[in-house]
Parts: sequence; structure tokens; C-alpha cells
Amino acid sequence: LLHRSSDLSYFLYSRCFFRYFLTERGLCAVEDRRAYLSLLYDCYAGALSDRCRDALDLYYNDDLSLAEVAEHLGITRQGVRDALQRGQEQLEFLERALGFVAREAEYKRAARCILEQSTDEAVRAAAERILAL
Repeated sequence: LLHRSSDLSYFLYSRCFFRYFLTERGLCAVEDRRAYLSLLYDCYAGALSDRCRDALDLYYNDDLSLAEVAEHLGITRQGVRDALQRGQEQLEFLERALGFVAREAEYKRAARCILEQSTDEAVRAAAERILAL
């Protein structure tokens, strides 16, 4: 784990790009891109076009194949792929610009740290309310 607050960035390591993002435990590599994009989708779905939102939801959250999404939306597989690509780019742009997902993870990490170190019940109760959000 890295503990730098460089929200979202690419790190070049042995000719491969690895995606890192801030979690409750620090900056972590995302090996499961589906989980990462699902987090971004949950935060920024309202900012996407209907087609991108529907394609991302069916593909990442409902775990449908490209062909199944295409059939459901009434478009070609290439159209689904384009909508997914465009949606992913928009989600990542929004996170780079706004950083809500990384910021929420940092708040939760700080609240867990407070819970571990504090003996004051009022402070602990406030930290638990933050974690419950």
C-alpha cells in the first residue's frame, strides 16, 4: 500500500499501466477493474448520458456480456463497446476532476483511525456516524 494522496493516477511499472486509487487503507492497485468502475458508476452515474449509463449498469452491475447488453438495448455489440468506452472515460475524467470516490475513502480511513486511537466516547460516536454514511 502506498499512502500518498495522489487521488487517481497511472503509474508506469515494467511497461504496464496499473491503476491506483485511494481506499480506506490507503492508495491501492485496482486489479479488478469491474469493482473500480462500479464504484465510480455509483458516484457519477447521474452525469452520464442515458445510453452510457444503461450500458455500464448492465455490463458492470448486472454482469451481462456485450451481446446480452446489445440485445437488451437494441444496438450492436460495437455500439455497446463504444458506449462502455465513452462511459468509462467520462467516469474517470469526473473522478480526476472531482475526486469524490477517493475523498470518501480518505474520510472513512480517517474515521477508522480515530476509532482505533480515541478513548473519548463523543469522538468515537462521531467517527462511527461518518463510517455509517
